[in-house]
Amino acid sequence: MKKRTLNTSTWLKIIKIAAGSCLAIILADLLGLSYSASAGIITLLSIQDTKKETLKVATKRFAAFATAVLIALIIFQSLGYHPVTFGLFLLFFVTASYLFHITEGIPMCSVLVSHFLIEQNMSLAFIGNEVAILGIGIIIGVILNLYMPDNTGAVLKDIVLVEEEVKDILKDIAAVLRVKNRKEQEDGSKQEDGNEVTPDQEKMQELDHMLSSLEEHLNLAQKQAYENMNNTLLTDTRYYIGYFTMRKEQVLMLKQTLADMKQLKLIPKQANPLAYMMDKIKEQFRESNNARELIKELNRMKELFKEEPVPATREEFENRAILYGIMNNIESFLVIKRDFVDSVTESQIERFWKRSKKTKQ
Repeated sequence: MKKRTLNTSTWLKIIKIAAGSCLAIILADLLGLSYSASAGIITLLSIQDTKKETLKVATKRFAAFATAVLIALIIFQSLGYHPVTFGLFLLFFVTASYLFHITEGIPMCSVLVSHFLIEQNMSLAFIGNEVAILGIGIIIGVILNLYMPDNTGAVLKDIVLVEEEVKDILKDIAAVLRVKNRKEQEDGSKQEDGNEVTPDQEKMQELDHMLSSLEEHLNLAQKQAYENMNNTLLTDTRYYIGYFTMRKEQVLMLKQTLADMKQLKLIPKQANPLAYMMDKIKEQFRESNNARELIKELNRMKELFKEEPVPATREEFENRAILYGIMNNIESFLVIKRDFVDSVTESQIERFWKRSKKTKQ
């Protein structure tokens, strides 16, 4: 079983929870509040993984508490302080929480309302006591979570690494599809046009591993980009989410390409131009390339492909059809990038592409 390790963010959250909960209890004690330990628990519950999440949860918990106090006041004042009436309170409060989408406050508010039950008291002073406990717990949690380490550098590093991984995959796809060079390597002869060769199964197995690794890397990178977005209160960093989403869509097309390549019994000589195209895509593969010229060139290549002599055998026909399908996959791969670049605003170009360029240098 693989041993889990805690990253810096997790350790920071643990320290915040421990220190913040302790501080909340001490402050509640200094103010002479009853049930001061609850302030520490509320701080613990208030510290989320990101700034935006912390503020969102804090707002919902204040709303949930107001709802809980109103319901408790009506039920306890009307029916008395009994376990059954507390159950009735929960019935109405939990229902209201789901209806108004404030379920984050259910555990915390239920504990605070249980204090009314224990004390059999809902005087204005005691409600003020619970409001103070809630305020101390949430405010300390929010203040502590205003500090979050900036992981923009890590996101930019992921962009560079992802692009390098895709380039390696494009290079290897080209190597599998390149008939002439492989034939020369096998028998040492010079082939002007190249002959059909069997697909390199070892290389395709390696591509499988590379694509799986890239997919895993993209999932982690996108998660980190979401954290970066939710820790940035004053600026919009959704661009990084869109970037990694785009790359994930492209990887799906590369996986489909590999699946089609596995169906080839022999790689026809018509694959050589496509191998050249893959090399060209690799050379121009970068964040800011809109892929328009590459799409035009690929379409010209597809038209020339249609003008090739009619296949002489059924097997040749099937291999050529698969090869044409691979061209369509690569076209989709390029169109995904073109559409992404078209959606990027001028302000995003100014901010994100220039920053990425500096990182790559």
